[in-house]
Amino acid sequence: MSQYRVTRAQMRQLSRGVRRAGRAVQRLKSSHTDLPLSIVPHTVCDLQITGRPAEPQPRPRLMGRRVVSVPSGSPIALWKARVKAEARLAMGPRPPTLEPVEVLMVFGLVEARGDLDNYIIGTLNALTGIVYQDDRQVRKLAAEIIPVNLEPCTIITVRVPGTRP
Repeated sequence: MSQYRVTRAQMRQLSRGVRRAGRAVQRLKSSHTDLPLSIVPHTVCDLQITGRPAEPQPRPRLMGRRVVSVPSGSPIALWKARVKAEARLAMGPRPPTLEPVEVLMVFGLVEARGDLDNYIIGTLNALTGIVYQDDRQVRKLAAEIIPVNLEPCTIITVRVPGTRP
């Protein structure tokens, strides 16, 4: 078994990237500061997934009279499987919520390239049926790509907006 050696400089870079991602999540979460105190959202689940998200979201193809879906070994299928596994762990035995939700996403990428909407679509589709019943329940979406130094990661928060008592 080989051992990986990480220098102090690499650890500092990693901790800076994690702090930067945490600050981005706090910025997105604080977007409700203009709401009255009687409207308080509650969190359905928080996820942190390491690794680069796959893009783009491929379209199902029509081959003759049958629809061929995304191959199981494709990068998007592997990304969705990781998101689903993390979502199942975070949700535990709770069923998917049936209420409207808002989703906050921060994609920490080493190379900040790619279309943000392609990252979002694959991730939202992976959460369907686990965190919320249907992606039509997403009423508000905030997403951001931030640069990180070492390990790409994605932070997702799904919450139900508060209602007036």
